[in-house]
Order: sequence, then C-alpha cells, then structure tokens
Amino acid sequence: MKKILMMAALFLSTTAFAQMSEIRGVAKNTTLKEISLFKIVDGEIELMATSSISSTGAFGFLFEPENEGFFVVGYDKLGLAQWPLYLKKGDKASIATDGKWMKFVGPQTPENTVYSSWVNLTQDIKYKAIYFIDPPLSTYKDFFPEFEKVLSQVDAFKKTIKTKNATFNHLMNSIARYDMDYLALNFLLTPRKAHPTEAERMPYYSTIEQKNKFPDDDILSMPNGMKFMRSYASFTGKPKSTLKERSEYFTTDVQKGAYLIEVGASSFRDYRDYTNFVKEYNQYFQTPSLQEKIDAVGKKMYHGSPGGTAWDFNFVDKDGKMVTMKDLKGKVVLIDVWATWCGPCKQEIPFMQKLEDELHDKDITFVSISIDKDTDKDKWAAFVNNMKMGGVQLFAGSAGGKSLDQVYTMPTIPRFMVFDRDGKIVNLKAPRPSDPALKALLLQTVEGKTGSTVVQKPGLPPGFKMPASMGAQKPVSTDAQKPVSNN
Repeated sequence: MKKILMMAALFLSTTAFAQMSEIRGVAKNTTLKEISLFKIVDGEIELMATSSISSTGAFGFLFEPENEGFFVVGYDKLGLAQWPLYLKKGDKASIATDGKWMKFVGPQTPENTVYSSWVNLTQDIKYKAIYFIDPPLSTYKDFFPEFEKVLSQVDAFKKTIKTKNATFNHLMNSIARYDMDYLALNFLLTPRKAHPTEAERMPYYSTIEQKNKFPDDDILSMPNGMKFMRSYASFTGKPKSTLKERSEYFTTDVQKGAYLIEVGASSFRDYRDYTNFVKEYNQYFQTPSLQEKIDAVGKKMYHGSPGGTAWDFNFVDKDGKMVTMKDLKGKVVLIDVWATWCGPCKQEIPFMQKLEDELHDKDITFVSISIDKDTDKDKWAAFVNNMKMGGVQLFAGSAGGKSLDQVYTMPTIPRFMVFDRDGKIVNLKAPRPSDPALKALLLQTVEGKTGSTVVQKPGLPPGFKMPASMGAQKPVSTDAQKPVSNN
C-alpha cells in the first residue's frame, strides 16, 4: 500500500512539474544584478518574480502560467528594458541579453521561433522609437527610412505565422499590425532633437487612425497594449477632447475601462475626484482585474489626499518599543522618511535639528523613519546615536519601506509629510527642513490652517523638445534624488 501511495505521489509530482514553464537566460557585458518576470494584465505588466543574476550572468524562472500568452522579462517597469516571450504550460525558453538587446538562444517552441523572427526584424527601430535619450539620439531623418524598410517586410513575415496554435497565430497577426503603429506613434510623441512637420511625416501616419481599430481585446494581451492605446488616443484625439471622448476610440467595455483607469487615475487631486470618477464610469469596471485596480486607486487616494486618514504604521523605535501612528495622535506630526545611504537625506539632518529647536515649545512631534536594509539596523542605531538625532526615531527596514511606498507613493527620498492633531493628512510632499516653507506649514497646521501641496516638476535633458502635436503623455522624470530602494 505504501509503495502504491509513493508511486501515486511521484506521478502527481511529475505531472505538476510538467505544467511548469521555464525561462533560462544569461546577461552578458552588463552591470545588472537582478532581473524580473512580469505578466500582462489589461495591457500593462505586473511583477511576478525577481531573479538574482549570478556571477556568470545566469538567471532563470520556473513557474506555472495561469494562462498561455506573452510574458515579459526585464529590469525596468517603465518599459525601457522589457523583452517579451510567449509561453504555455510546460514550455521552455532560453534568452540572452546585454541589458539593451535581447535574443532567443537555441531551440525554441514553434511560437517563440516565429516571435523571435519578429524581434529580429523590428528590434533596431524599436530601440530608436523607445530609447529616445540614448545615442545616436535618433530623429525622423534616420528613423523614417528604417521604419519604411521594415514595413515593406511585414506582409512577408505574416505569411510565416503558421504554427499549430491558432490562439498564438491570431495574436501574433495582431501584434504585427499594432506594433508598427505603436513604434511609429511612440517615436512621434516623445522628445527629440528635431521633429517633422506634418508635411514631412511618413505616409504611414495617415493609415493609423481607423474605424473599429480594436474589434477585440487582443490589445490588452500585448506587452505594450496600454502604451499603444494611450498613444493612439493622444494622436487621434482633438487637443481639447475630454477623457470620455477619447475613451470612445475603443470598442469594448474592458478596453474602455482599462484606458479610463490608466489615464483618469493620474489626474485625481483628491478622494472626491475618485468617487466622482467611479460614479460616472463604474459600468466599465466589471472584470475582477479592473475592479481590483480601481479599488486600489481608491484606497491610495483615501490615504493620499489632504484630510484623509493617515496610515497606521507600526515600527520599532531606537529603544525597541513599537510605535504606531495612532500613538502620535494629539499633536501635529512631521514625518521624515530617510536612510543612512541617502546623501540628500543626511544633508537635511542639521536643518531638521534646528527646526526642532526652534519649535520645541509647539505641539509638534518630529518623527524620522529609516528604510535602511534590515541587515543595517545596527548601523542605523549607531548613526542616530552619533548624530544625536532627536524626536522619535523609528526603523521600518526594507519591508516597511515598501509598505510606505505602496501607501504614499515615494519614488524618491527624503520624503517629508505633515499630519494634523487628528491624524489627518495635511501634506504628503512637504518642503524640506532646509526650506523655510516647512516651518511656516507646521505653524499653520498648529494653528488649524492647511498648507498647500508642493509638487516637484519633472524635466528633460538639455536640447530636447516636445512635439507640437503631443497630447497628454506621462512626463519623463529626471529627478536626481536617490530612489526609495538601494538595491
């Protein structure tokens, strides 16, 4: 009986393993330390796992896909270094990258054999269309001829899409069509040293806008699906068209819902904007993934809007005592999120100490929250002691730092935040202690007044210009501050 059970267990284990998909890769001539795997949900990528890169450059992923389709390997969630590949349960794929280019290596599945041909055909123009800051700083004068050369080969490529997988064949044909549109539009709608006039544009641009452009939801299964949808709506729409008018370029409720969340959520000023948005568009957020996304936006807006309730964190202080946000209720609270490895953070410490001295008789609690690595807790404690840092000193560690970022969206540190006596948000992007405006804001809050939010403006490299026809695109950040993570 035991032998039978053992054989059954071995069979189940072997069967389960056969459902696992495997990606093996090598990163050469690059300083990358880790690389990530993403799945595609509603036209956007979502992180699945991260793999360390060995000293020999090797990395890998072993997982069971929920559904067959495209997955993305890369190290930049913003989209600059992402390399898609197609996987079904039990598939294996081998790739190589130098941090810039990706290629398939060795025998592949029939699907990735076809897709690798597409990658080889389009990789040069893709790089020029997306990496607009990298040399040779491509302009329309060199890009248009190369694009048209690739375009002349697309029909011949489509004739090679003849695998036994009808699902892949259908999606690959859509990609061959949409990818060319996406690259042409991304090139046109990103900053360049020189931009073409309408008369200088390729004839191809006149073919992009089409009635019933998206007859099915294939676009939401593609690695750059949402980016293309944003570009298409920006290119096709009138300069002063509303969000609702632009959403009409899309066909299904799922397409409209995904686009509305992606574009609309970035314009919310407060929680009231969110509730009004949901009231108007909730009919489009009926799938589980879209409902989850809009709910997450609401939660973040609630925690991130002036007047919203502060997140009740729970971190240890320098004496080993747990401190929560609720413990600080009753006084105005200034929070400084920092780390010992962050140069700009340490530059603010003397100003913070001076501010504490000047406002020592006011109802203000000064709190510093470190997001140093868990292994650097002793280093943090010694630094706090040596610098004679006052106020409430808390250690959040790496996990706490990620939680803070999820709640308050902190792409950079130091981050200074002000809360009133009732634990309500006053300003999540407050001025630094070196700026006199912070002292004024704290005094206003003590007196029961509300300060205004400070918004840092992104910039572009010198010499770059935005195209005159560009619609509402996400800004390119050139913030030189340290990122939240030090990995």
